Amino acid sequence: MEFNTSFESKLEIDSNYEDGAVITSLDFAHNLQFYETPPTVNMDYRPAVDLAIQRHQVLLAVEMAGRRFPKFSENYMKFLDGQLREINFQIAISSSYASGQATSSILKQRQEDAQSHFLLLIAFSETFQDRQWFLQQEVDLSHFRILCERNAKDEKEHQRKELFAGCHSAKVKYFKKMKKLPPEEEAIEQRRFVMQWEFYKVPFKESVALL
Repeated sequence: MEFNTSFESKLEIDSNYEDGAVITSLDFAHNLQFYETPPTVNMDYRPAVDLAIQRHQVLLAVEMAGRRFPKFSENYMKFLDGQLREINFQIAISSSYASGQATSSILKQRQEDAQSHFLLLIAFSETFQDRQWFLQQEVDLSHFRILCERNAKDEKEHQRKELFAGCHSAKVKYFKKMKKLPPEEEAIEQRRFVMQWEFYKVPFKESVALL
């Protein structure tokens, strides 16, 4: 299937398009996408059908989660997360913030995410009811993915704060201990603290080379 837009000029795909193929594009800089531009990629029938079927399963899982639990509640998030893992739609439960720089595999998943979205957009464009259902599930899926991104960022920030707090508390304990000691004992304690460090003597001529 081919969509005639300028999208193809923005995308670089290795000619073999296998696992490990190099895919680079500013459009796939993040797991979350706005699906503004339809892809211009020649696709065989079977891969296109497989992507469409997987996306349909994803949207059905989104609908099921919304029927079983209040939308975006803790139970809703856990249930939908489990469903998406079973469907192997990893891109929806992965965080761009946590994963860091994207690999070629992640870039490929992002591209297939865009392709499957537009395939289903065409499939559900015939009637108003179909379009309404499709758009509602896609909006809920995007909301879920945004929450996953935010939670991953919050967790990373929490870990950073815990690490900082651990280092800070160790320093606080040491200096509180120093305040309680009389001057002569404080000097001895500080000397012991410094003696724990390791010092290396470097001749002056050689030290210049280290700069």
